[in-house]
Amino acid sequence: MAITIKEIARIAGVYVGTVDRALHNRGRVNPDLAMRINKIARDNGFEPSRAGRALALARKPVKIGVVVHLTKTAFMKQVVDGIQRVKAELEGLGAEIIVRDIATLDAGLQIRALDELLEAGVQGIAISPAEDDALRGRIDSISGEGRIPIVTFNTDMAGTHRMCFVGLDNTRSGRTTAGLMGSIIGEKGKVAVITGHLTNQASNRRVEGFLQEIQAGFPGIHITGTQICFDDDDKAEQLTIQSVRAIPDLDGILVCAGGQAGVCAGLKKLELERRIKVVAYDLIPPTIAGLEEGIIDFVIDQNAYVQGYRPAMILFDRLFGGKNVDQEMIYTDITIKTKYNL
Repeated sequence: MAITIKEIARIAGVYVGTVDRALHNRGRVNPDLAMRINKIARDNGFEPSRAGRALALARKPVKIGVVVHLTKTAFMKQVVDGIQRVKAELEGLGAEIIVRDIATLDAGLQIRALDELLEAGVQGIAISPAEDDALRGRIDSISGEGRIPIVTFNTDMAGTHRMCFVGLDNTRSGRTTAGLMGSIIGEKGKVAVITGHLTNQASNRRVEGFLQEIQAGFPGIHITGTQICFDDDDKAEQLTIQSVRAIPDLDGILVCAGGQAGVCAGLKKLELERRIKVVAYDLIPPTIAGLEEGIIDFVIDQNAYVQGYRPAMILFDRLFGGKNVDQEMIYTDITIKTKYNL
């Protein structure tokens, strides 16, 4: 016998109304809690009106496009896992999900992918956009005047007609990393910042938040500069070695994007007598290893799976059920990981 909503609520430790909102994507529910509730439901065979929904979809087909970039990085592979899960679920109901997988952060390729999806007849689009004026204009023209609903994820395109954003509050997370760095190096010190791409709005916001909070709360900490590694481990390793050799009294490194494994490799090669403190993003194999080995002090996790899963589900509920989200910004949790709570 399939589990009931009441039993799901008991297992999750929440009210029945919260379960109903999470399962049907209506009302305000924390994204991580919604994912946990949906997992409990799936694992116990809860399928609300599956046959009825499939029959209705046969009369009212739903076609959704997803554009995701940098898919070779460890973090974005977790996002893709979420996309593949929601694709399987929705296609099991009769919807069609078309994914455009772009290995680089190329706005031109993203615009081309959008045009291809429109030609394929999609009724809604989820995209993790690069920061680019031409792409911004294209998203605005597609989503304007109620034409095609667009949900951004991981990176946002604020100021356009996009429906909503699913992802981390990057500015706030940057401020969080400043607090963490200040707590481990003290009121004075020197810190280097390594980020991914200048066209990645998410990492740019993290750097901005970090610098704002350092200036406001830790004026004795000197930021030696922000360097670009293009999410490449070899480049990040090179930048780490160069930074430490140029600044022998460097106290900390903040890694705002990819390249975490490279930073760890660089610090290992230097074989320093004193340990440089490291704060990084994303709970992925390289950062888990860095925490376990004592190279990384803190990791900010942003729940990549939710960022991949939720956008297409939001679009499906809008297109099939006529449901609108009541939040423009659907933030995933800022989770702080150490070697003690892996």
